[in-house]
Amino acid sequence: MQLWRVIWRKVIWRKFSTAQALCIGLLTLLLASCTEPPALQHQVYIWQRQWTEQHPAVLTQSKKDFNTLRVLAMQIDLPDGTYLWQQSRVDLTALQQDARPVIVVVRIDGTITELQHLSIAWTLKPLLKRWQDAGVKVAGVEIDYDSPRSQLPLYQVWLKQLKTNLPNDLPLRITALPDWLLAGEFPDLLSAVDGITLQLHSILSPEQGLFDVDVAKAWVRQLQVWEPKSFDIALPAYHSALIAAPTSKSGYVVESEVPIASQGERREMYVDPASVAEFLDWLQQTQPEGLANVVWFRLPMPHDKRAWPLPTLQAVIRQQPLAANIELSITGDAPLFELVAKNTGNTPGAMPEIIDLLGTNCSGMDPLADYVLQQTGDDISLKRSKNLGLAAGQQLKLGWFRCQTLQLD
Repeated sequence: MQLWRVIWRKVIWRKFSTAQALCIGLLTLLLASCTEPPALQHQVYIWQRQWTEQHPAVLTQSKKDFNTLRVLAMQIDLPDGTYLWQQSRVDLTALQQDARPVIVVVRIDGTITELQHLSIAWTLKPLLKRWQDAGVKVAGVEIDYDSPRSQLPLYQVWLKQLKTNLPNDLPLRITALPDWLLAGEFPDLLSAVDGITLQLHSILSPEQGLFDVDVAKAWVRQLQVWEPKSFDIALPAYHSALIAAPTSKSGYVVESEVPIASQGERREMYVDPASVAEFLDWLQQTQPEGLANVVWFRLPMPHDKRAWPLPTLQAVIRQQPLAANIELSITGDAPLFELVAKNTGNTPGAMPEIIDLLGTNCSGMDPLADYVLQQTGDDISLKRSKNLGLAAGQQLKLGWFRCQTLQLD
């Protein structure tokens, strides 16, 4: 009888232990499925060739959002068959005080195809030393060159030669075009550098715009076929314009961070922050293997009218709801008033099609900013003549009015 009890206890305990183990395993799986994926890491390009007194303040405002700065240090063009070298006038003191790691970016114009005749180490090495001596935390070098796919083998050789002439402790990175992912030589290019930044903006035809969510996802999946150890993704935080230029090969020139003095017809190319936010959410949820950083082009500056305002970029990065809030107000005192619009939201918004005002004893008025004036007695209306948007934080004067009184109707 005593033996039976011992056997029974062993059987019961074994079954209980098995059930307990199953429960613990199930609970672990449930907890794992409820765990949020790690937050994406963000970096930002600073693409101004001439730094201003505004840069230190913007750096301070951006510190919580970007762990590393990628600074345009030098650009090489081939405007008339001879190399044109331009070093950016960077505020090294501001970078030293900011204290974030800095990746030094060298931009080589895509029209330069014979890289074997271009040596940059003799200029780059003293530049790196000058930045380091100034206290800048130089964390690497990035080459931004839109090589034709057919030239990738030559590019690889050129990069290997450059790497041998750079300090061993500085990683060498490159930007990469999605078109390269179809090249059989792409794995060899990966092996020649320490990392790549896949550019997902401004590489479609102008008719397709600056950024497409579904196409960007497809490119990320295509890159993963090559199983890179680590890669970054570059996303847009700007818009640009196509300006008709009959003398150019494409029939147009692109205006982005540098204004172009031209009377040619302009076609704006906007990037909807909501579409980029959608893609960013996809990255956050899928966590592509090897993804290290999201790099934004470019750091917004107050004078850069084609970059997203910093509140918009920060809202996208922080995955906050995007909303415009166009507020109209009347400023001034009789007899001179101004009608002002301000977007207090965090994303661009469309201006009202019609704005109704009520004035008394109005003797003169002048609408501004693509509005047409209509008046019947004391009733005043401003009708928008074409699509007009207002960026986050932007303020716009819509007109002035010489009246005894003026109010929004």
